[in-house]
Amino acid sequence: MNKQNNSPKFHAVVTINVRTEFITRNLKVIFTNDGVFYPLLDYFINNQFKSISWQNNATYIVGLFIDYIFVNKNSDLNNDRNRKIYFMPNFIKLLQNGSINNEGEDSLELFWFPKKISRVSTLINVLYSFLDWYYKKNKNRDSIFVKDYNDLSMNERILYLRHWNNRRQTSLLSHLKTLDKNPSPIYDINKKVNFFRSEIYDIKYFDNSKIMDLLFTGFKRGSSSYDIRNIMITILMHFGGTRLSEPFHLFVNDVIEDPNNPGCALVKLYHPEDGYINYFDKYTNKTVELTRKEYLQKKYNLTPRNLQTGTNHAGWKDLALDKTGKFNYAIVYWFPTWAGKLFWNLYKRYIMEIRPKNLSNPYLFVSTHHKSFGLPYTINAFRDSHQNAIKKINLHYKKESGTTPHAHRHAYGQNLQNSGLNKNIIQKALHHKSPFSQMVYTLPSVEKINQVLNEASNNINEQIFIENNNEDIFENLKERFLG
Repeated sequence: MNKQNNSPKFHAVVTINVRTEFITRNLKVIFTNDGVFYPLLDYFINNQFKSISWQNNATYIVGLFIDYIFVNKNSDLNNDRNRKIYFMPNFIKLLQNGSINNEGEDSLELFWFPKKISRVSTLINVLYSFLDWYYKKNKNRDSIFVKDYNDLSMNERILYLRHWNNRRQTSLLSHLKTLDKNPSPIYDINKKVNFFRSEIYDIKYFDNSKIMDLLFTGFKRGSSSYDIRNIMITILMHFGGTRLSEPFHLFVNDVIEDPNNPGCALVKLYHPEDGYINYFDKYTNKTVELTRKEYLQKKYNLTPRNLQTGTNHAGWKDLALDKTGKFNYAIVYWFPTWAGKLFWNLYKRYIMEIRPKNLSNPYLFVSTHHKSFGLPYTINAFRDSHQNAIKKINLHYKKESGTTPHAHRHAYGQNLQNSGLNKNIIQKALHHKSPFSQMVYTLPSVEKINQVLNEASNNINEQIFIENNNEDIFENLKERFLG
């Protein structure tokens, strides 16, 4: 039977354009047999500044939950306490195992494929956040418990089930542990899964010995010119550890010469909405402090890219920031540290010779294509250029080969790890948030991180430059590629 994996079964999803007091944006809307599922739409409006990926996850998991409620609509939840208690645990385990048995049959006709426990955990946290919000918001929730469950609307059923599955008692792990000891009274799970195994991921990272070929052969144009913009983005990922989306939030002035390391670039990744910026208001003749969201709206009538949809969207992971308060930015830590000098020289050339002047946006990386000249550069456009550069140096472009953009961040992390750096240094350089709040007191300062990275840089230089003949690596670079 040919069924689409996790396609909507008993609900439909459409996208509508919603204008609120603060913003106009596209929002997902779920339709059920009862019509528009307004609780989720209200939830999105209440959280209108959340990312597109967050909205997609919420729509996806709430839709699956609605489907699961529908296929169990005839369950005797009125009189069977166990069925009420196990409803949510069974849903979670079904997400993990899938609904198709070993013979390829699915008695529920959901046709869900199995998911990794990490994915299930993410989705369930999103679902519970919505359920908690809806439960607290609804002041008439107690009235539904005197009704017959089978007579309840979908909205009421969700409130009913949330009541019987208090979040404090229904963490993912407690559900799975309980289900291991107690057979499901609703759905017979016949798959044996070790839920608590350590998942080992075969992380693929870009080969250090190929990075210079990629930068200065793959991104070469003609006989003597280079695609400096895409070289800079690749350097940020490979030698700065940024995620693919992060360079696309940079403003021109987010790159300066490091006052503590002349000739080296200091790059600050500001939060795309809450990051700080000084803005000279020509109408008041005063310099004011604004968030980037306010600045983009006030000066350019733009929305931060993490809130946009379509090709202009650039995601923003909740990375650990080096400077919070009103500033809200993270620093790019160069490794090896000479990469910061290379980036600074490229940046100066890019600003002077390539990036158009007097644009209607503040972004560092912009398009030079005639159809989109001067507009913010898109992730899709970079992916295409990166793929072409990979093929140009005779590498296969695929995730399994470590040749996709994210493999550069993996290489950065691998280089840090292979250099024997302290785990706190690695955590800070990758901007990972600590799972233990008390660890913040053991994390190193910005100055300490840069000092340690500089000392460790020589450990990986031979992987990148097989023959350096003890010459200064950066001077060699300038002579070969920067002219």
